[in-house]
Amino acid sequence: MFHTTLGLPTGGRSRTLKRAAMAWLAIGQLLLAGCGTLPELIPSERDTTWQAHARALSRFQSWSMLGTLAVRSGRDASRVAMRWRQGRHSYLVRFMGPLGIGLFEVEGSATEVEARFSNGRRASAASPEALLEQEIGWSVPLRELRYWIVGAPAPNGALLKMELDDHGRLAHLEQAGWTMVYERYGHLDDLALPERIRFSSGSVEATVVVRRWKVERDPA
Repeated sequence: MFHTTLGLPTGGRSRTLKRAAMAWLAIGQLLLAGCGTLPELIPSERDTTWQAHARALSRFQSWSMLGTLAVRSGRDASRVAMRWRQGRHSYLVRFMGPLGIGLFEVEGSATEVEARFSNGRRASAASPEALLEQEIGWSVPLRELRYWIVGAPAPNGALLKMELDDHGRLAHLEQAGWTMVYERYGHLDDLALPERIRFSSGSVEATVVVRRWKVERDPA
């Protein structure tokens, strides 16, 4: 800190100048304090854009997507086509092999979930995660994934980290033990939707590439 001695006149004029200096010092401190809190009081343009985008996503009534899912777990790797149809209270996720050959599909609601295989076999479990773990050896959090895949955090899970890109969309998300990196977005009408997402959790790494989106929205 620098210390400076000012040669001020003595007497009443000295006291007046001293009071004026103290007043300007107090005003300066208030201004500096105000500058420190300003970013917390006024949302950034990026945050405002995200809020508008999140409101648009919340008006989804139902949606469907067609894409591919590539999964690597340890030394095992697989790649399948994926078709997902999400309704307000139910979902159907179909996994297909080369040339569109059906492998299996998972259909569920809030109370039940069932897997159906191309050979006619059926299986059920208490949750979609338990069902996939039981049948294919790795678990995909379908209940959270329905939100992550459209570029939104799951509403009922603890949020560890969330970063936005320059356009106010999700760029990085950590939730429910998974990390999501949103590498590319496309547009459906006026709505930005992910086209490439990388997922990771422990030794499991997955990439979803979306080729086509179709959405229905509730009235605003």
